[in-house]
Amino acid sequence: MRTLKSNAASWVRRSKGFIELNFARRTAVFGLLFHFCAFSAHASDFTEFADESSRLIKEQIPWVRATEKDCSNPSSWEQNLVLPQIEEMMARPLTIPSRLSRWNKSVMTSSSSAELLRFAAEQIPEKAGSTQEKNIPDDAPKLVWESELPAAVKNSVEMIYHAMQSAMPMLKQSHAKLSDEERAAIMALNDLSPGMEFGEPVHSSFFKRKYFGSMNKFDTKMVIQAGAVLAESAETEISRLADWVQDSSNKSAASFVRAQAKTPMGNIIVSGTGDDYYSAEVLKGAALVIDLGGRNHYEGPVAGAGLDEIKVAADFGADVVISATGTLVSAGGGIFGIGLLFLPNPDGVKEIVSESYSQGGALCGVGGLFLNGPAKLRGEKYTQGTAIFGAGILSNESGTESVYMSRRYSQGVGFTQGVGIFRHKGNGAKMMAGLVDPDPREPLGTTSLCQGVGYGPRAFAGGGIGICVLRGNGMTVESSYFAQGAGYWLAAGSFALEGDSCTVKARRYDQGSGIHNAFGGFFAEGNSNHIINWGVGPAFGWDRGIGWSLIRGNLNRVQADWGASSASTNSSRSFFRISGKKNVLVLPGAGSAQITRDVPDYAVCFIDGEENSLNLPKIKSARKLNGTLFASMWGVLHVSDVMMGADITLPKQEWSSLPREMFARDDTVSLSQEIAKAESLDKKQKIERLIHVASAFS
Repeated sequence: MRTLKSNAASWVRRSKGFIELNFARRTAVFGLLFHFCAFSAHASDFTEFADESSRLIKEQIPWVRATEKDCSNPSSWEQNLVLPQIEEMMARPLTIPSRLSRWNKSVMTSSSSAELLRFAAEQIPEKAGSTQEKNIPDDAPKLVWESELPAAVKNSVEMIYHAMQSAMPMLKQSHAKLSDEERAAIMALNDLSPGMEFGEPVHSSFFKRKYFGSMNKFDTKMVIQAGAVLAESAETEISRLADWVQDSSNKSAASFVRAQAKTPMGNIIVSGTGDDYYSAEVLKGAALVIDLGGRNHYEGPVAGAGLDEIKVAADFGADVVISATGTLVSAGGGIFGIGLLFLPNPDGVKEIVSESYSQGGALCGVGGLFLNGPAKLRGEKYTQGTAIFGAGILSNESGTESVYMSRRYSQGVGFTQGVGIFRHKGNGAKMMAGLVDPDPREPLGTTSLCQGVGYGPRAFAGGGIGICVLRGNGMTVESSYFAQGAGYWLAAGSFALEGDSCTVKARRYDQGSGIHNAFGGFFAEGNSNHIINWGVGPAFGWDRGIGWSLIRGNLNRVQADWGASSASTNSSRSFFRISGKKNVLVLPGAGSAQITRDVPDYAVCFIDGEENSLNLPKIKSARKLNGTLFASMWGVLHVSDVMMGADITLPKQEWSSLPREMFARDDTVSLSQEIAKAESLDKKQKIERLIHVASAFS
């Protein structure tokens, strides 16, 4: 069993190969062969390609009568809770791909859960006067075990428990300055029912201004650091326990059944290598669960932490089933708490069905799910690597043929002061997220916010950082509105794919799109991939947004129906580059930009390599073109031996209809109730409530 450690005028025509990725799980010689192929195919890694792309785009800027300074797009006003690096990158948009690609690389190459959490903590500014308290209290009671426990297991379990004790003061200190009402309000703003009346509509402007303002007192960095302290110790001991279980001379591994200890933090349960069942009642009181093997079933909220709770579980079993329906916060979730779930065995299948704030979902806390093998996961909202004021991480080191499904807000999403990370490695996986709830803008879209999205509540607070990094061949990745490298309102979203023969599909505001003072990055490296969007992406900037898309490889197909590689409204920016051989592109509007209120947008679309093709309706008969072409007054296409014409096409994509009627009825009832409530309010509050209702139709 493996554990979790684990110049634009003078371009050169050249052929680029592709990094063949190493997914061999067990065969060292085969792995070394792939490793050699990878570095012989490309002289540079993707971060260097991103640096080169920024330089090439910069050289095209004079063609749109602009300078690098003109491309700067800082926020026009001060905003609450904005991450400093978001403002820096908006002010220097040509640095975005270099910085995002390095974030992606850091996430992909991280060797441990603690390293991922430390990366997340680095993205959050430190609070003035913040000090860490992580010492174990002098009067901490010794653990008393109800039955005999093998010495090696006992030592490791107690080390994990000591790390939990060390993290607890930091967890409590992170929110100590918030009142009960302020804690309840931020929960209410994020789809939770805190059981408190506020005397003000939760989604009113007054309520949002007040309580997002109060969150300046919350120490996000500290709570993430607390999670890192815990994860580092836990993973070290998990490795030791794995070695102990595998030791063939260790007879006690087979004979040991179960031991328990009661602690102020909750019960500690340690089970042996046999098959085990854990009920909801048992799990509710458990702070630490260690299961050393077998086929195990959890019926309840394992590793789900609420206020001032730390919950950790590690299961070494091959086949593990977790059913946590009907309960929030589970399977590595935290709300004002820290929940970590480790499933390190590469054998068998891990099946998890859970509600919101699970599978690496966090609100004002830390949630982490760390896997190392095939998995079938299904969650609701705020799941699979999503965070608000904290860190949410889902990482699978070897998830061949895994399936990840979720309703909304998942697979690498960072809301305000949140860092959400979704990392997958392995061939043949499917990621289907945000395909349930109809979007009001058109009948075939769904509201997603999935797969590498940063999102801020517009006009009330800045957003966070969402990162989705995938490595594998033959993967299927699908979402809809706001997905796959999208940023909304002073936030950053990044999506990175390494692999061949993958299908990546989304609907709108996707694949390297920045919307309303935000930026998104879409990065793909591989051959024979099919990248599909309906509109507004790839590489779209909307309303002071900045969109970046970089693709390297051969035989790829990239298509959209409208609004691709272009910028529109209020000083937006779009930058797109694809480099390789025999790529086919259908990108309506590529390299085009507009002017609004006497302020131009800028767009650069750069295509280099050999035998590439681009659909261009204005050229009736396809021909090969070189040089810089004006797509609009403020946008250019720079092409290197690219065949362009109206007859270059790709099959039009089919988009499935959605069962909207049921959802529409539900919305009608809800909005009618809101209108009725408005009648009993004073004039100011009534107007505000009615504006809120009207905004549902915008």
